[in-house]
Amino acid sequence: MTRPAVLQARKRNKRILIEQLGAGVDGFGHKTVDQDWREVARAWAGIVFGSGGEQREAAQQGGSQTATFYVAASEKTSAASVRDRIRYPLSDRDPRKWPCWEIQAVAELGFNEGFAFTAIRVAA
Repeated sequence: MTRPAVLQARKRNKRILIEQLGAGVDGFGHKTVDQDWREVARAWAGIVFGSGGEQREAAQQGGSQTATFYVAASEKTSAASVRDRIRYPLSDRDPRKWPCWEIQAVAELGFNEGFAFTAIRVAA
């Protein structure tokens, strides 16, 4: 059995960061009301952006963009869910400037092969 083409190493040539929303912790170890995003995994991904039709529809509905991120299965990537987000591209020295993509769907690609994260980037 061969890996799906989208999971081949040469196709996974973009670095992404997966983050989860977590509660803050005060000096006593208690959870606080404020929440922050924490890094769950850095992974190599193959990225397919939405089709022309999807992009036109998104522009009409407020300027969002859709992309699917294909990553190999690992302990860290398997923990990602629709409550999480992806940062891509990781191009600036300041991580706060990396664009955020909200994960809308997670699909498993074969048994322990990998995952396809469909995410939306909302225009700022």
